[in-house]
Amino acid sequence: MLPLYGTLLAPLLLQGPEHASPDLRYELGLRVQEMERAFEHAQEQPQLRRDALPVIEKSVNAFFSLDLPGAARALDEARAQLAGKDLNAYDCLSVAPNMWMLEPGDSFRLTVAQIYPADLPHPITIHVPKAKKSFEVKSLPFTYDYGPITSPEGPYGTSSELYGFSYGELPAIYSANPEVVPNARKRARTVQNTRSASIDTLAPWVTATTRLHLEILSGMLRGDSFETKLPGEFLLHRSEQLLVADQKALQVPGGYMRWLRQQGDEEQVRKRSGSIARQEWIALPRERGRDVVRLQWPESKEEQPPLVIALHGMGGSENLFFEGYGFGKAARKANTLRGFLAAPRVDAGFKLASVTQQLVEMLNADPKRIFVLGHSMGAQTALSAAALLEEAGIRIAGMVLIGGGRPANDAATLVALGKIPILVQAGEKDFARPGAEALIAQLEESSHPTLVGRIVPDTEHLTIVQVALDEAFDWIQWLLNRHSE
Repeated sequence: MLPLYGTLLAPLLLQGPEHASPDLRYELGLRVQEMERAFEHAQEQPQLRRDALPVIEKSVNAFFSLDLPGAARALDEARAQLAGKDLNAYDCLSVAPNMWMLEPGDSFRLTVAQIYPADLPHPITIHVPKAKKSFEVKSLPFTYDYGPITSPEGPYGTSSELYGFSYGELPAIYSANPEVVPNARKRARTVQNTRSASIDTLAPWVTATTRLHLEILSGMLRGDSFETKLPGEFLLHRSEQLLVADQKALQVPGGYMRWLRQQGDEEQVRKRSGSIARQEWIALPRERGRDVVRLQWPESKEEQPPLVIALHGMGGSENLFFEGYGFGKAARKANTLRGFLAAPRVDAGFKLASVTQQLVEMLNADPKRIFVLGHSMGAQTALSAAALLEEAGIRIAGMVLIGGGRPANDAATLVALGKIPILVQAGEKDFARPGAEALIAQLEESSHPTLVGRIVPDTEHLTIVQVALDEAFDWIQWLLNRHSE
């Protein structure tokens, strides 16, 4: 298993067939990333991409049919086809730890399971490189216990360790390494107690954020399944910092951004934890519940940078635009804009206007340079919020709709859309193409002044995002350039 973190769009609870592992979200994410890498590498081979599209479509259809093992297999087949290789039978295997966070001295268990049918050797030769042992395994799942675990030396923690397996003659090691954090449980309890004791004095978003972090840490220490590998030590460290920060200063406009820039060098804890520089996980309070947001802030210290809000597709999460959709292409592209990228979790209670208002105030983002980008359900969410955004006094400088959209069904939305520069992109083989084309026709008929509509060749509902993001961010940059003139 590669040390890459990603997610497709999986539901939280599913009953799989007997050969399937209990939770395939993490495995699907890894397979999406590897397929996307192969798709990107085939950029100069359009015929190879075209030939792989039916298999990629098969994976999307399997996902929406809740056939997650079938989706995993199709993703593996597409990745192999794009790489010009045959599917390896061992690709059907997964490696999962029983815990994602440990303390020195703890033991942990790795399990090899088969997640879709394949013609595997019998018995399977499983190598444990770190222990220098091999096993002839007649049936799966197979488990191996490591321990006691020590704190690894070096800046990259357990991510540089060989906790994992290889199979048969394959040289690759498939791993799922936990974090080893000294005093993790004690530190988490201290955060919980401090939070409880000071709950009345905390900034509301600090209350929500530290609760989010504690929930993640508790799950990592229990061995819960996650859709992606989250940076536990970094989240623990961030909660400790937030609880002792000046809460009044955090609540003034731009206070959070100023506080982030005042923090010391966190490179080492980020390396150990696998957290990418300048990325955060926060939670914003709402009337009932919270809005979870993954955020990337700019390296540039420009006053009031632009803000791009990215809305994921059905079943996705705040992590998808950072780790999927071209293995995190949106985050890389946002860096070129020297602005913020914020990806909220779009759920039943999500309100784009409220989240946007809170983010602009916390980050001191430029209220005249707010962009909304959505895929599939996220595109429809953006469209539906147009009138509410205008009603709240929020000016959207540009809206990008990828692989989704349908005609506005009320006059207020159509009027609000007419005031926003809009880029609509649909894949040539995208099942959402008819809705996008109908929206383009409606906006053209209403004489929309700044509409750009594109049908992107050789893409379907998933790959459309990876390909369309290049033009999308170029278009946003063009709008930013016009704004500065």
